[in-house]
Amino acid sequence: MIKLLLIFIILHTAVFCADTLFVSKTGSSTPPFSSWSTAATKIQLAVDAASDDDVILIGRGTFIEKVFVNKELKFIGLDRDSSIVDCTELSHIDSFDFTFELEADCEFYNLTFVNGYSDGKFDFNIFSVDKDITVKDCNFFKGVAIGMFESHLMVDNSKISNAYIGLDLWSSSSDTNEFKITNCQIHATNAGISTHGGIYIIKNNIFSGVPQASFAVSHMYSYTSMEFENNIVTDIKRVCIDDNHHLGESIVRNNIFYNCTEENGFYFVIDIVYPFRKKFENNIIYNCAAAVKYTNQDSFYVQNNLYSDVKRKFVGSAGHKGKHVDEDPMFVNLQDNPLESDFRLQKYSPAINAGNPDILDLDGSISDIGPLGGPGGEQYEYLDLPPGIPEIEYFAFDTTTHKLEIEWSPDSSSSDFSHFEVHKGIIEDFAILTNTAFIKTTDTTYSVTLPDISDSTLFYKVVSVDAQGNKSECSEVLKVVLIEKVVKVESINYRRYELKQNYPNPFNPETRISYQLKEASNVLIEILDIKGERIEILAKGKQSAGEHSVIFNASNLASGIYIYRLQVADKKGKSIYSQSNKMVLLK
Repeated sequence: MIKLLLIFIILHTAVFCADTLFVSKTGSSTPPFSSWSTAATKIQLAVDAASDDDVILIGRGTFIEKVFVNKELKFIGLDRDSSIVDCTELSHIDSFDFTFELEADCEFYNLTFVNGYSDGKFDFNIFSVDKDITVKDCNFFKGVAIGMFESHLMVDNSKISNAYIGLDLWSSSSDTNEFKITNCQIHATNAGISTHGGIYIIKNNIFSGVPQASFAVSHMYSYTSMEFENNIVTDIKRVCIDDNHHLGESIVRNNIFYNCTEENGFYFVIDIVYPFRKKFENNIIYNCAAAVKYTNQDSFYVQNNLYSDVKRKFVGSAGHKGKHVDEDPMFVNLQDNPLESDFRLQKYSPAINAGNPDILDLDGSISDIGPLGGPGGEQYEYLDLPPGIPEIEYFAFDTTTHKLEIEWSPDSSSSDFSHFEVHKGIIEDFAILTNTAFIKTTDTTYSVTLPDISDSTLFYKVVSVDAQGNKSECSEVLKVVLIEKVVKVESINYRRYELKQNYPNPFNPETRISYQLKEASNVLIEILDIKGERIEILAKGKQSAGEHSVIFNASNLASGIYIYRLQVADKKGKSIYSQSNKMVLLK
């Protein structure tokens, strides 16, 4: 709601405090382009007719053109996803090509830019030399989103997708040009940000490779300073931050570097050659090949970081401070796709209050380690969630010794993990109770010699338990059938995903929603109104294979038709099943 209000204020202020020229696919191109009916059908026509400080309001549709701008203008799209400027189909005759070429300070809001890229060519969506650029709430596809020399840049709440380089930024080493990139999603195959001098403020962004990027930030020439804070960096296959032979001051703080690895483990999260006046602190490095490489110590400090599944932490001898944690950070929900992850920390995470004690969170406590910590992070309630679901990896029965063996792997290595429990029952859907647990162990194996009896069926389930007594959902069910002293062991496999009709239906005010999962999956159960707008989330997270149900209480809703939807994703976050059903609330 706040974001929508801010967009409205921008549009309201820009449109009514300056002359506005309209651009529309259905306009009549009648100067001075002062309404939708008389709008210019080309952006360039409106630019040519405009004066400094005017607004170019661009309607819905795809405008296939290159635009040259030599006036200080604001470009505002009517709809971020459907006000599109695309020059992919136009001829590209130079080694550098541009969708918007600027010779004046300009601002862009609520637009989508598309530009092709071919090997050996740089195609820029927006390009300027010595002119300031402001970009907010925009999309960029392919090529290089923005290239600029010797000027200032502000980019906020924008998405860069399938780019070769996200932002290609140049400034002389003695200059004070500031480049501020905040709240953006940057997906690039070569580098998210390629820097050549200047001052950098890079905060609250998501960097990822498509399908794999070489760098998140690559410093090509000396910069004055860099603040890299509260970012999420994933799937970078070379160096996340390549700080090679540069003397600027930098702080890399309260970030997560996740799944940044390659086969030989040669590349590092951050590679520093001249570490003078640089800090790497309060970061989480998770499932990465290597963390920090530095050639000279000088005054480079590595302090208060958390490492989980990192092959090599350091190469070099920096000034280490504080404690360094080697444990699972215990995120609420970590997916391969960072947009589907929930990076809040669980209540007993070792990353809570574990950062540099001189840096505080918003609540005044010592900074948490990770992207939601520090003054630029978030304040939220810590949830005490159950541990992950064990996954059965092997089970077998020796007909000679009557020995049953079960092996499983934990879903996660949560820091507050306590033990596993193996439960036994005589019916498939037996409840997990205290008296059904016949063994508690920290091992991931269990073996038992079954009695020499016949005509008996037993069912086994495994659960994880944390230090507070929270139990996970159970593993897949193992069925053991003893017939005439011959034992058959099988897993209860569910053949399909299915969302069943709620019962009762119609209902008032409660109803049960049941569903079946073919295998352990990431699940979202949500309630929508008849317009498709979300009302409530009933379940979210990983669940085991089998039958599940949730209760929906609609006591605060009016009578009518509602929709409940099941969405299922695999371990990598890819959608594999979705189904919706209707239900009737009748009061």
